[in-house]
Amino acid sequence: MNRRSCLVQLVFFILIMIVIATAIQRCRTRPALVQSALSPSRSSTPSAQAPSLLGRLQAALPFLQGRSPETAASPTPTPTLDLEHMGIKGLGLPVVQPLLFEIPKVRGLEVAGETLYIAGYDGDRKLGLLYQTNREGRAILQMRTYAQGALYRLGGLHLGPERLWVPLSAEDEAQAGLILGLDPLYLTVAQTVQTPEGIRAVAQVDAHSLVGVNEAGDTLYRWALDGTLLKKTSAPADIQYKDMDVIRGSLIAAGKTNDRLGALDVLDPATLSLLVRYPCYGRSPAGELVTSRGFAFDGERFYFLPEQGKFPSLMTYELAQGTLADYIPSTAEP
Repeated sequence: MNRRSCLVQLVFFILIMIVIATAIQRCRTRPALVQSALSPSRSSTPSAQAPSLLGRLQAALPFLQGRSPETAASPTPTPTLDLEHMGIKGLGLPVVQPLLFEIPKVRGLEVAGETLYIAGYDGDRKLGLLYQTNREGRAILQMRTYAQGALYRLGGLHLGPERLWVPLSAEDEAQAGLILGLDPLYLTVAQTVQTPEGIRAVAQVDAHSLVGVNEAGDTLYRWALDGTLLKKTSAPADIQYKDMDVIRGSLIAAGKTNDRLGALDVLDPATLSLLVRYPCYGRSPAGELVTSRGFAFDGERFYFLPEQGKFPSLMTYELAQGTLADYIPSTAEP
């Protein structure tokens, strides 16, 4: 019995020594691996090392031969993305900032200095809503409500030399509507223009006239500032405009095309014909097409407000290259 106990203890001691030796060997080889990982460009001649446990098993068991971590296949490369299909053609990637309040329905955007104007409506209360906020969208400076009978949906707005112009329409898009000329400081109604149907967006293209697009998106109008109708023509058939601005004397309209993409169109303000179209593939953090709601330009940057509800995202784009004259053709210049 004593002899058997001694043999058991001896075997147990030998196993412990093997474990300790293996641990010491691993500790000695680890620093070389770490340095190699940190300095991959530094060449060195590796020293001979004892066979690893995997090597011993491969020598003993033929079916494991050829399996080595060093010979594992590299993962499939991640496909690269075309930057043009991540935003709006010709514009750089956006800066995105959430507005720190809630807007039930967004329909228009304007930027003036350090101020944002946001137009929309509350369908439950049947009220048009106009917000004036600071540029960062962190504070509401003032908010006004508008309604006249069945008219309560504000649309795409534009700041002219003297008036902030915004359409007011009904749920029935065929019903006659109004264009409100507001005092930009107090947001009170200073003037109205009657329209034969609901208008989705409006812009003052020169000192004497307004251009608007109807809710259906198929007709463009031009009015004198006193409300006289000057022109009525078909809009491009494959797009519905949502908001407008004026850049270098040209009319810029943002909207959604019939193939469920977005677009930024440059129109001749005199003939209301299409000069150039920039496709939009970009979407907001909530998945909305960038050009699907509010749009404005501040002289340097392009602003889009495609979301609504709580904390909607304001997206800011800049020219990717070239000049504004290269990007926006103008019939006003020779």
